[in-house]
Amino acid sequence: MSKAPTKTRAAVGQAPSQAKAKFLTGLDQRPTMEVPDNMSAKQLQDMSFKVEIDFHDRLKLASLRSRMSMKDIFKEAVDEWISRKWPKG
Repeated sequence: MSKAPTKTRAAVGQAPSQAKAKFLTGLDQRPTMEVPDNMSAKQLQDMSFKVEIDFHDRLKLASLRSRMSMKDIFKEAVDEWISRKWPKG
C-alpha cells in the first residue's frame, strides 16, 4: 500500500510590489557619515573613574552645546593642561 504524496509547500502569497516599499527610496545614494576604522593601528586603553554629578552635568551640557563628544572635550582639556604644566622648551 502506498500513500498519495502530501503537499509540502506552504501557501505563500505574492511578494508586495516595490511601489509599496517607499521607505526604501534613496538606497542608491552614498551615506554621508564616515565609516569607522576599526582596524587602525591605534591601541586604546579604557579609563574608568567617578566624577561628581554636577561636573558630569556641566560636561554633558558643554558637549551638547559644542556638538563634541564628552571624550573629545576631556581629551582637549587634558592636552591643554599638560602643555601649560610642562611647556616644550
